[in-house]
Amino acid sequence: MSVLNAINSLKDKIRVLNDLLPADLSSKWRLSVVFSLLLPVVDLVFAYWMYVLIMVLQQESVSIGFYKLDGNDLALCALILVIITLARQAVDLLSITYSRKLTQTIYRRLSEKLIRKYLSMPWIEFLNDNRSSKIKHSTITALDAAYSYQVVLNILGSLSTVILLGAATFLKMPGLALAVLLSIAIMLVFTRHFIASKIESGATDHESYQKEYHQKLHEVFDLPREINLFGVNQYFLEAIDVRLRKLSKIKSDLSIYPHVPRILVELILTATLAGGLLTISSNNLQSSKELIASFATAALLARRIFPSISQLLASYSDLYGSTHNAAIIQKELSAGVKSRPYLERSELGNNALIRLKDVSYHYNGSAPLFNNINLEISKGDRIATFGPTGKGKSTLMMIAAGILKPVHGGVSVSSSLGSQVSMAYVAQDIKLLDGTILDNIVFGHRDVDEKKIWDVLRMVFLYDHVKQMPLGLHSPVGDNGAKFSGGQRQRIGIARALYFQPDVLFLDEATSAIDEHTESMVMENISRVMVEGALMFITHRKSNAEKFANKFCYL
Repeated sequence: MSVLNAINSLKDKIRVLNDLLPADLSSKWRLSVVFSLLLPVVDLVFAYWMYVLIMVLQQESVSIGFYKLDGNDLALCALILVIITLARQAVDLLSITYSRKLTQTIYRRLSEKLIRKYLSMPWIEFLNDNRSSKIKHSTITALDAAYSYQVVLNILGSLSTVILLGAATFLKMPGLALAVLLSIAIMLVFTRHFIASKIESGATDHESYQKEYHQKLHEVFDLPREINLFGVNQYFLEAIDVRLRKLSKIKSDLSIYPHVPRILVELILTATLAGGLLTISSNNLQSSKELIASFATAALLARRIFPSISQLLASYSDLYGSTHNAAIIQKELSAGVKSRPYLERSELGNNALIRLKDVSYHYNGSAPLFNNINLEISKGDRIATFGPTGKGKSTLMMIAAGILKPVHGGVSVSSSLGSQVSMAYVAQDIKLLDGTILDNIVFGHRDVDEKKIWDVLRMVFLYDHVKQMPLGLHSPVGDNGAKFSGGQRQRIGIARALYFQPDVLFLDEATSAIDEHTESMVMENISRVMVEGALMFITHRKSNAEKFANKFCYL
């Protein structure tokens, strides 16, 4: 019954891997399987020909079909052995090359799929899971899942080696082969009942510990200034140490468990082989010359079979841990993602660009932030949004931009904007790429126009500052803009938005770190260049709001 359970469990795990495998990689996967199964066949031919060569070396004749080889064919036998060896090495190299490349390709595809899914997730759903978890799934978990395919190839290759070479051993030495088979069966049962269960539970713990460690690590690297100022370095170091100790222990255990069956089986098989060969020699069951050839062939077969048995048992154990990660990736990818942005295209007329109708919103069943908001954003509009902290100003702006879906009501965007709605959103806490000033303004745009970059830098009053830097536009900004002040980072964010020439620009307190005078000049430039566009902004400086706004939205 336990054997059936083991087989069914193995089938379930392979089914998970089969479902996860990208369809266009199926042919490469089959080719990798062929190479892994072909290697034992070449090993069997090599072992047989070694037996033939040793017999010929002893001046004994050996019949192969209708042809008889003897001492005069020694050079031919040696040449054929070299050819078989070269073929074996070529198959081995091809098997390793195809399987390793396939594993890395699968990892890359899984990682790309996860990142694409995370980028397309609704904003609230994206925030529900922490960033470190997404990063871990896209890197470590995806790599471990891809490794599962290598584990399956190892199982197929080692299993076919044990079966083919074991069958050859059985034909020559049936008693020895049965003893080896019994040893394997005992180890499989031991692996299934003791080792596999530990690996399965360990894999679950490993996922949990790794998630905790990465989360705490992200907190430390996100808040180094505050940690140092508040003098809580030791607290965070101890918190990381606790999580790292648990993670290190489970990693150590998971790396040790698969080797236990290998150590035991090699001990049993070595003793069994030695005992079998002594029995054959002591009872004169073969001629001395054939015994020498048999000894050499048995040693060669053992050299292939023993590592294969060890790899079979270790890979069988590894499969429980690696497919756990594959199941995690499958679950992540199978979870549906709602379409976004949440904007309906329609003819709005009257120069209208975006229309909010009866829009209401609340978070997770809490009290509504606002109800039945009706707002029209038209060409030339400069809309200032006011309201107490926590009343939903940023939320309303994200709904208008299509980032959030309203709980009630709808948002329409004018079909006159073409197939691609051009919008830009600049948040208060601007995020910068760890690259150059140019990288951060172009922000993935394929057409780089340096004149245009300098123009937008002038609009946000960063032209002189950047011009004085030794590398100019190619100056690095540091980790998330660490080489620039908060106000400068915000202005780089605004320059980035202006570079894309949006029809609608949303500024979510994007000038909060800029002094009032500079803010006024930046807003004046924005208003000037976006004559045909619309601007919706949040600011706590009422004077500037009244100066530039022609519409007001109160929450």
